[in-house]
Amino acid sequence: MSAEALKRFRLAYGDDHGTTMATALAHSIDLRLSGDLTAAKKLGENTFERYRGGLGEHHPHTLAANVDLAVTLRLMGDPAAARVLDERALEQFRATIGPDHPNAVVATINLASDLAAVGELDRAVDLGRDAIERGTQVLGEDHPTVLAASFNLGLDLAALGRAEEAAPFRDPVLARYRRFLGESHPGTQAAGRGTRANCDIDPILM
Repeated sequence: MSAEALKRFRLAYGDDHGTTMATALAHSIDLRLSGDLTAAKKLGENTFERYRGGLGEHHPHTLAANVDLAVTLRLMGDPAAARVLDERALEQFRATIGPDHPNAVVATINLASDLAAVGELDRAVDLGRDAIERGTQVLGEDHPTVLAASFNLGLDLAALGRAEEAAPFRDPVLARYRRFLGESHPGTQAAGRGTRANCDIDPILM
C-alpha cells in the first residue's frame, strides 16, 4: 500500500513535495520491516538528502529521516555509521524541541542500541534508563516506546552480567507487551524472541 501511495504522490506532486517525502520515509520503514534492507537504505538516504536540501540540516523532519535511516544502517551491520546519525539527531532534538520530546526519547533509545552494538554497554544502560524516565513522564509507562526502552535495557543489563537488575525489564515487560499490544503484535513477537526493539519516528505531513 505504501508503495502505491508513493507512486501516486510522485505522479501528482513530484519527488520534493512534503507529502511525497513523508510517504517515501514511511515506505522506507515498511521496506526495512519487510526485510528489504538494501531498498530501505537507498530510499531512506534519498529522502534524508531531500529533506536536508529543502529544509536544512536541523529541521525536525530531516532529523526524523536521519533517525529512521540509522536503524537500517545498524541492521545492515554498520552500527558505527548509525551512531553518528543518532548522536547528531539527539543533540539537535535536545537543543531545539527539548530532551523530553518523544522524538528525542526515540533517538535516545536508538543511540543506546548503536552503543550496545559497538560494545559500549555501560553508556547504553545510562541512555536506556534516561529514555525510560523521560518517556514515562511524557508518554506513560505502557506506551510502546517506553516498553521498547525497557526491554532493551534488560538486554543490556543482562549482557553486562547484571541479571538481577535485568530481571524487571525482561519477563514483566514482555507481559506488558502482551497486555497492551496483544500477543500477535510484531513488537510482542520480537520481544518474545529476545530481539532488540527499534523505534521509528513517523513522518508528519506538512
